[in-house]
Amino acid sequence: MKKSNIFQRIFRAIRLFFTNVIHSIRNFFFCLKYPFWRSRNVWTGKYSKDYRFTWYDDIEDGWKKAFGKELSQDIKAAFKEDKKNNPKLKWKDALYWEQIKEKWGSLCLYCSASPNIRKVIEHYEDISGKYCFRCGKPAKYISKGYILPYCNNCFETRFKDIKKQMAQAKNKPDNALTTEWISYKKERSIPRNKIASENIKRLYK
Repeated sequence: MKKSNIFQRIFRAIRLFFTNVIHSIRNFFFCLKYPFWRSRNVWTGKYSKDYRFTWYDDIEDGWKKAFGKELSQDIKAAFKEDKKNNPKLKWKDALYWEQIKEKWGSLCLYCSASPNIRKVIEHYEDISGKYCFRCGKPAKYISKGYILPYCNNCFETRFKDIKKQMAQAKNKPDNALTTEWISYKKERSIPRNKIASENIKRLYK
């Protein structure tokens, strides 16, 4: 093995180590403020001491920018209201995350929660589709097939990426790429609301 390759691997390992350390420290202080984002052991229900991952990390970056702070603050406020009625209430009993992901172009927060917290979560699930999942700006377009909301800038960037892929494939792409290319090409001048209504009609046929 060449010395240059060895040094590259060592450098990557060191960089990864410090990246994880910095990310863990950041998550630690974030979870001190919002403890409900901490990961928990599935079997015991106890909070994990590993801060490399939190449930907040599963939210798309654009949605974090758009309403991540407000979501965290509103959940915390709802918990305080619940605690007035039940002073012994703890976070582990008030909210338990099961899964967080993007689905059908919207944020899906699967959890067991009190009614007050559930209302907050449902509100942000409903409005998530109105924001670009990449940058957090108001969404203007939504893709078909794999449904995702895009703002003007992110849509144009994605459109260019697909065009490059088509050129590299010498106009002989696979079916998935062809479908995506056609759908984006058609949607380029169609407003988000119209596409959303078309998707809903298609889903419930």
